[in-house]
Amino acid sequence: MKTKRIALHDIVIDDEVLVRTKIEKEHVEDLFEALKQSKELPPVVVFDDDGTLILVDGYHRYEAAKK
Repeated sequence: MKTKRIALHDIVIDDEVLVRTKIEKEHVEDLFEALKQSKELPPVVVFDDDGTLILVDGYHRYEAAKK
């Protein structure tokens, strides 16, 4: 698997792929605080569907990065 930086606005959230029923706001806040302290988080995982980057893992990290 290759890792590279991509812009948040290039990532698509597909409700059919989202396996979590709910995003835990407290967990997002904890991750956001870690990012503010320059801590590195594991990368999110996206699937490239013919140029459309669909988020498949890392919803909480994605939300924290958006914040």
